[in-house]
Amino acid sequence: MPRARKVATPAPAQSPEATSSTVVISSDGDILIQIKDPTTRTDNCYRCSRNVLRSASEYFNVLLDPVKFSEGIAIEARIQDLTRRYNDFAIIPASELPKVVVADVGDLPKGCVSTRTVVRLFFKILHDPSTAWPPVPRAQSVNLIALLSIVSDRFACLNGIAEYLIRQGLETTLLKDRKPITAHKIELENRQKLLAGFLFGFGDWVRHCSAALIVAKRQATSLDGSEDEEREGEDALWCRLPGGLEGAFSAK
Repeated sequence: MPRARKVATPAPAQSPEATSSTVVISSDGDILIQIKDPTTRTDNCYRCSRNVLRSASEYFNVLLDPVKFSEGIAIEARIQDLTRRYNDFAIIPASELPKVVVADVGDLPKGCVSTRTVVRLFFKILHDPSTAWPPVPRAQSVNLIALLSIVSDRFACLNGIAEYLIRQGLETTLLKDRKPITAHKIELENRQKLLAGFLFGFGDWVRHCSAALIVAKRQATSLDGSEDEEREGEDALWCRLPGGLEGAFSAK
């Protein structure tokens, strides 16, 4: 006799999805993406929709393919089993969902913003393009966009995130120069915007910020005849820009 499928019931006051280790991106998500946060040294699981991830990211499209690779095949089998047992994925405890462990989310700098903060926003944007941008100061927005560009590049979905940023008006509003601040903070913002502009294809950011960095470099060299030997956050990708950008500054 076939086993009856479970029907939806009201959620308990404290569900598994509400625990600190599971971040609910999609309430009826059918897969967990487990990622370690090196800042807090904790593992966080993000409850996501497999179809959304595959549609938005070429990385996940390949990783979660239900027929090509053993991991994707195993996940497909688990989801089919859950489909037979439940009539609503929203009532399935997170502990029963298939899990994928992702060891690398990109070359994020140490100690800037927690990986959880960046990855959560990244997944939220993929699942809901109308997600509101966090109400944070300009400097934090620029920093967050730079971090998002790194994660988006890692998971091969730069276009989708870039389109979201454009719709939010951030490409235009953050292009404007900020109020006078220290030279170091100006360089930091220009480097972060140049990295994001390069990866997201924001041509105006690349032109504006690269020109500003070249001028600042010439001025600093002419004043004291040397450059700072060390910059704060030297491990950050924007302090060693990819694609030949860093070398271009040294040659100017």
